[in-house]
Amino acid sequence: MAAISVEKDAVDGPRVVEALARVAAQARESDRAIAILEKLLPLPYQGLMAGRAPLTPVFLQLDPMFDGIRNDPRFQALIASSPSKD
Repeated sequence: MAAISVEKDAVDGPRVVEALARVAAQARESDRAIAILEKLLPLPYQGLMAGRAPLTPVFLQLDPMFDGIRNDPRFQALIASSPSKD
């Protein structure tokens, strides 16, 4: 994971990190998954799933892959947030 990161690869890095967030959520590793999601949400990038849409609070709310961490209050705060429009 250290070889590819958002900082080192702005194109593929976010997708690799998104995959890690999905795995962590499935393993119910809330701390790891939420830390990654907090880093990804503000980034514009092409996501992993069909349509290449990046993760957004709405997408997180609907995606069943995040069911393992859905009840965590920090995750609830993420899905309640809305990205800022600069």
